[in-house]
Amino acid sequence: MTRDFVTQYYNRKWKGIYGYAPTGYKDEFGIASLAEWTWNVKGRSEKEFAIAYATRHKYKYPELFGEWIELTGPIYWDTYKSYYQINGVLRKMPFLIKNRPERPVEPSKYPDGLYLGGGILEWFTTKESFDEKIETLKQALALAEKMEQADIITATKYVLVHVKTLKSIYQILESLYASDISEQKNKDSLKKALADLQENLSGPEITEEQKKLIGDIAVEISSIIGVKTENCR
Repeated sequence: MTRDFVTQYYNRKWKGIYGYAPTGYKDEFGIASLAEWTWNVKGRSEKEFAIAYATRHKYKYPELFGEWIELTGPIYWDTYKSYYQINGVLRKMPFLIKNRPERPVEPSKYPDGLYLGGGILEWFTTKESFDEKIETLKQALALAEKMEQADIITATKYVLVHVKTLKSIYQILESLYASDISEQKNKDSLKKALADLQENLSGPEITEEQKKLIGDIAVEISSIIGVKTENCR
């Protein structure tokens, strides 16, 4: 939970955010963030508060933690909705691939995961949004590694994998719904997007359901003429 996150709800004139678990670096910091900004969203900056928090909790590098929070805070908001919806989109992917249109469709008919500025990509308004966030998270990961705190490193990697996965989903659907898949360059793009998705969702933290979904997606893509994939199952 960060100042940006709380401010978003404040600007929407919410009276409370009951039931929304803190999603910052860890719950203790998230709860402290709520106490800090729900009474004054124009109080200390995220960096100032994070440094104070880290100092109070005797972190080795409070200043670096402040910089890390400053970088990751906005991205936590941008990805909050998609954390809870991404598996639903992955479940639909085999169907969307199998029932792809014969020709590119209008943006108004794009499925969730392809429509920029809506659905799970509400805060990804341009194609460049993916790489911009990925680059920011790579900077945050470098700070996390300097802090020498395993939990912060893990939290940063988790968000980085999530954003990369959103990008891969977008690119797969873009190849099938916004491009002419009969063209070899688009088939190549589709194959690469699948390879990226498989790489992103290959870590120990991936659930059995996600592993199965990736396998199902690979099978459907491999059925497209001219697109051969590795390890479909």
